[in-house]
Parts: sequence; C-alpha cells; structure tokens
Amino acid sequence: VKVELTKTDTDSGVMEKMHTGAIDVVFLLEEENCVVSGGDDGYLRWWSLAEIDEAEADYDKGILEYGITMQQEVRIVMPGENNGTKLPAHIKHVARSKDGQ
Repeated sequence: VKVELTKTDTDSGVMEKMHTGAIDVVFLLEEENCVVSGGDDGYLRWWSLAEIDEAEADYDKGILEYGITMQQEVRIVMPGENNGTKLPAHIKHVARSKDGQ
C-alpha cells in the first residue's frame, strides 16, 4: 500500500473516508477504467483508476492520505424500515452478468 485513498468533497475540498464502516467489495471495471467499492454503509462507489494510479503520499510532510474524486455512487437499502428510515444494506458481494448488466 503506497497511500491511503480518501474521498475529496468537490465543493469544499475536504478529504473524508471513502466509506463509513468496513469495505467488503472492491472490483475493477476495465471497460470503464474504474474501481468500484462497497461495504457496510450500503453504497457502491465508482473511482477513477487513473486518479488511483497517480496517487502518491507526501512523505516529506508526513501525509499518507491522497484525495480522489468519486465518479458515481448508488445506495442500496434493505427491505423494510426502522422508525421510518431505510437501513443501508451491508454489501458483501457484487455479481455482473456476462453482458455487463
């Protein structure tokens, strides 16, 4: 691991964790040049492979985080509600069909 990737808010420039909770799924979409991650927060998020590839820590300043821009996100919720609130699904696995759907 050469750097800890973080999500950069495009409006404020603030760096945040990519997900809240565990990240259990990471896979490469070669045809879209993206990496997709998902986990306990119920989000699937797309990240630019080019940005990940250029990420470098600033060892002189002791900064090991590098902010990248999220390309897309989808929230997956569990069926039902808890006091009127949709609960996030805990994403443990993602499958794609042979036709890419």
